[in-house]
Amino acid sequence: KDDPIIIGSQCDCYENSSSDVSAGLDRRTHQQLLNLAIPADIGYDIIPGKLSIRGGAYFQTPLYAAASNQRLSLAMTTTEDMTKCKWVIIENKTTALHGIRNFQWGVSAWATYEVLPRVRVEVGVRQQVNDMYVREEYQDFSFDNNSYKPLTFSAGVSYRLYKGFGVE
Repeated sequence: KDDPIIIGSQCDCYENSSSDVSAGLDRRTHQQLLNLAIPADIGYDIIPGKLSIRGGAYFQTPLYAAASNQRLSLAMTTTEDMTKCKWVIIENKTTALHGIRNFQWGVSAWATYEVLPRVRVEVGVRQQVNDMYVREEYQDFSFDNNSYKPLTFSAGVSYRLYKGFGVE
């Protein structure tokens, strides 16, 4: 029995149907990014020591990037004089940083509430201003304006290890 070769050719028989296999196909592109971000914020204490807000800009550069997607393909096996074909899902993965802009920037806003001494709950929003990609052909998906400027929301809990300057 030969190893399957992925091609789109004539087949004598099919082991399955493309509609059955494509039912489990994930058509989305999944991306993971790890960035080094440097914030430049100004803040205001609404309730000193309890509630504060910050706003400003951030600058970031990518440290790691990965992307994956799936596609439907035809695996063909030839034994004797018969060509058998089977529809399969192929997973494409990459960890290349090519095409991602090295310098990115955006705007951000944050609200912080101290629930216990040294324990804070923080919520924020960040909007990237420039396109993440250097050229649109590097994008694995299509947008009407041919750019990717993500809007992200975050929430978290922080614990301050020390009291800090000027805090008694």
